[in-house]
Formats: sequence, structure tokens, C-alpha cells
Amino acid sequence: MKKENISPILHSFELKATPLRIAFFEIMSHSKKPLSLPEIHFLLEKKVSVDTVSLYRTIKTFLEKSILEKVTDIHKNEFLYEFIYEKKHSHKITCTQCSLVENVEGCEIENIISKLIKKSKKFKKEEKHLFEIFAVCRKCTK
Repeated sequence: MKKENISPILHSFELKATPLRIAFFEIMSHSKKPLSLPEIHFLLEKKVSVDTVSLYRTIKTFLEKSILEKVTDIHKNEFLYEFIYEKKHSHKITCTQCSLVENVEGCEIENIISKLIKKSKKFKKEEKHLFEIFAVCRKCTK
């Protein structure tokens, strides 16, 4: 995504277009895979001055605005962050052996969630859900 297109998008989320947010959005939108916090920090430092607190705040804000999604890397015992702005709803399948991640579009689980919410005595409406699948990929099962 071009840098000049990022400011209006941030404003549409009622966010100020700071140099950090613009650089963060640009890096994440060009990434082909989920990134770890150290990877994001390394890439950002090439573009803007960034401290850890500001980076955590930016990630938190982008998660709250559903621009980013948190993914678990079970091998490294850390979270990865994936850019999901303008992507179709999907769920991730992560290989427990090699950490390969595949996005599978669609959501067959929505019917199950709807039934669970109807059964609930304390909840009425789902706002969003996260569902991660851990499996062994075809390459690792050979």
C-alpha cells in the first residue's frame, strides 16, 4: 500500500496519522506473513525512531481497531501479528512441527458460535472470535 493512501485509512478509524502509525501500517501491509514483535521493531527502526512502549501502544490500538490480529507461535512461545485490514475472514492452521501457517478463508464455526451464544444465560451477541487450529502439515507427516 502506498504511503499517501495510509493517512486517510487511519483517519477512517479515528486515528491520528503519526509517522509511527504510518510506518507500522506500511510494514504490516507489505508483510506476506505474521511478524513477531522483534521483527516489527527491527523493520520500523529503518523508517522511524520507535521506543518499545510506543510500539506496544500501536499494536494494542491496531488490534482494537481490527487492523491486526494476534497469532500464536507455539514453537517460540510468542505472539505474532498479522495485518488483516481488507482481508476476508479466515482462520489459521499452524503446524506444531515446523510452524507453517496457512490461512483458510471462510468460517464454518459461526453456526456453532451462534448456537453457543443462544444457550448462554449471560451473553446475547458475539462481537468477534478468534479460533486457531494446531495440526501437523503434510510435509512434516512424511
